[in-house]
Amino acid sequence: MLARGTTSSCGCLQRERTSASRFKHGESAGNRTPELNTWNSIKQRCKQSYLNKYKCYIGIKVCERWRSSFANFLADMGRKPSSSHTIERKDVKGDYTPDNCIWATKQEQARNKRNNVHVTYRNETLCVAEWAEKLNLNANLLRRRLRDGWDVDKAFNFKKKGEAISA
Repeated sequence: MLARGTTSSCGCLQRERTSASRFKHGESAGNRTPELNTWNSIKQRCKQSYLNKYKCYIGIKVCERWRSSFANFLADMGRKPSSSHTIERKDVKGDYTPDNCIWATKQEQARNKRNNVHVTYRNETLCVAEWAEKLNLNANLLRRRLRDGWDVDKAFNFKKKGEAISA
């Protein structure tokens, strides 16, 4: 058919066109990546913040750069470091922007929740879970002591008879 002039390609041009049409936002339409799913999710949860499920996102916005292009989102955030990472806003009251978002693990995100109690001790401020880890104390015990009105120094340093203190 090439010799007769009825076609302009051996078939590779059609394959290239088909392949190009299967990509959307730089990702394969048939193989949605975790980053593409994240991008779609943040746009959706902020767009539908009027739904009960999304009440904590009322007033939270996705920056125009990310809203307009997955390629921009991917360029700013990069690929997820692992499957255990999800997008995290460093300032939980702030918008989805390049300077406010990171990839974080569930443990890192748990320490950045609005309802966390932060305690300053010896000029260092950490959430109770981090203090418990650092002082080798049970986090629930530490929370209970503080909730019951214990002085921070006493709550952090009181050990049962025979236990060593390490701060």
